[in-house]
Amino acid sequence: MNKYLKCLLMGALLTTTHMTSAANKHETNKIKAKCYVELYGGQNTIVYQMVKENNILKLAKVLANRSVMTTLSNKKQKIFKVVECQEANSPFGNTQAAAKEKITPR
Repeated sequence: MNKYLKCLLMGALLTTTHMTSAANKHETNKIKAKCYVELYGGQNTIVYQMVKENNILKLAKVLANRSVMTTLSNKKQKIFKVVECQEANSPFGNTQAAAKEKITPR
């Protein structure tokens, strides 16, 4: 009986520990990112997205060939390619992107 109780307590402890660590994994912070993109048709614009902090490097691949809302139209437009992505508070390295950001409303 004593061994059974120890086993039961150990199982409960492991389950609780596992559930706590799983909950912590879902608490990743989301950040605002901006990408300078080229749309099908040749227009360039800035697209703003909320992404998990660890996914900002993957954002360019995720956005390519996706349809998103832009300031250029009230309909979704399809992205041809992503030129550059940054956190919203970081400056663009591309000079065209920096110039476009200054005239793009948020």
